Amino acid sequence: MCKVEPYNLKKDFRYLQTEIEQRKTLKARLHIFIFGFEKSQTVITKLSRVCVYINSNAESLDQVNIQKYFVTIQEFRACEFTIKRNELSDTLIDKLIAEKEFGTVYIEARIGQLFGNKPILTKGSCSAKIYKDFNGRCIAVFKDGSDEFDPNLLEKIKRFISYIFSIPTQKTFLPITKKPHLSNMLSERAAYVLSKHLELNIVPKTTLVTIDGKKGSFQEFVHGYKEAATVNLPTNKLASKKEKTAFQKFVIFDYLVGNADRTNENYFVKHLSLSFKLIDNGNCFIKSHIPQNLWYFCAYKNQYLWKKESIASSKFTNESLEFIETITPQKINEAIQQLEKEFTNKEFEEFFKDPGVKNGLIDRLNVLKKLDKSHCPKDLAKIRSYESIQSFCFKNASSSFASSY
Repeated sequence: MCKVEPYNLKKDFRYLQTEIEQRKTLKARLHIFIFGFEKSQTVITKLSRVCVYINSNAESLDQVNIQKYFVTIQEFRACEFTIKRNELSDTLIDKLIAEKEFGTVYIEARIGQLFGNKPILTKGSCSAKIYKDFNGRCIAVFKDGSDEFDPNLLEKIKRFISYIFSIPTQKTFLPITKKPHLSNMLSERAAYVLSKHLELNIVPKTTLVTIDGKKGSFQEFVHGYKEAATVNLPTNKLASKKEKTAFQKFVIFDYLVGNADRTNENYFVKHLSLSFKLIDNGNCFIKSHIPQNLWYFCAYKNQYLWKKESIASSKFTNESLEFIETITPQKINEAIQQLEKEFTNKEFEEFFKDPGVKNGLIDRLNVLKKLDKSHCPKDLAKIRSYESIQSFCFKNASSSFASSY
């Protein structure tokens, strides 16, 4: 029996993308033949072909048509991988180029489902599902943006108590309070887009797709990193300058977006290089600063919990302060303009309806602009309420000040 090499969708897709990038006017139809197989030891017992077909009028990844067929050994030997160029919408080409190879992740997840690798639910109350590729490798996390599903029992109890006693929670401060899961979905994408505009490789690639009729965020699964809760970060005294800067850039971004839920379970660390990946960015872009009195404890208890790390006591490095100088209202506005093109009109209007979303970004940017070598991340974490932000900015009035939109 012949040996079958596992397919490499990313490699094949990269070939098409290279053609598109070299010839900007090229329109194409992607028609890929992929061969999956099951075998007992060295004997192939089953062969199948997957056809990935993008219609000529497709405008989004969820319009990709994927079908699976069984083939014989003879059919397998007779077929080859092919790309047929014809017509493909410019909108989809732009999306595939903009996201580089991330379009293939969505296709691979769909193929994984065809071969029986069903998505698995993650822990937590956000109904996230981990999708696998053909080989059973985790490749992406999907979070349903609809508010139709029922949360788990513990979440129901929390919501009931919060409703009865009017207790403020993180959801109270989301841009779209009445539709928290829609708000979470849009926030996930917005965090990724903003990180790209700030040239930070800190948020995993995230896009919006529709799976089984439900629209949600689709984020690349993080490999090679460990959950921060399982890692001992360098202490204040032992951390190198490079490690301090890496940690501080993560802190600066997390503070800028006003993340109301940053625990050591939703950021990942690659320990040797001390690089970070931020997941679960659904509670960012809060519409108002959270008051610091006890009544709002449920809302702010998980905000900026990186302050508990020993390295958070390290003073800001020159490199971190220089990075802050590169963050401008113009870059933030450019990110918002990109989101305006990507979100539906209704989604964009709802997400940015409250002026506090944009104004909050500028307020927190003004705080960042006034930091100097005498401050540390632990100090920054304390400046989160409206009063503390105004007080800090007043005391450091001689520093630069970012104007609003």
